[in-house]
Amino acid sequence: NKAGAKMLGAATPEQLVGRSILDFVHPDYQEIAIDRVRQMINGDVVICPGEEKWIRLDGRSIDVEVAAMPLVYQGRPAMQFIARHGSASGSRKPMRTCSTAVRLRGKHPR
Repeated sequence: NKAGAKMLGAATPEQLVGRSILDFVHPDYQEIAIDRVRQMINGDVVICPGEEKWIRLDGRSIDVEVAAMPLVYQGRPAMQFIARHGSASGSRKPMRTCSTAVRLRGKHPR
């Protein structure tokens, strides 16, 4: 979407189409991000909001708060990532608690 494109330094959302979410995860957070994706693949769980650093297209790193959940899109397994610039430890209010997301999804995180 436009907000995500702007956050990542893209002029249009189309600049991001086809790229892996891991293309934007800072190297220091790659292992954490991969583990979180693996949890979704293996257990169909909601990934509670967590703080990560991502890399914009212009090379700058940014703090983001990320949550994710598995879903089916056009009949195929997919993952929805919700990211917002900044972090819960900063001046922003944190995303809804994981327990709310889990209740909505009907699954329990591992």
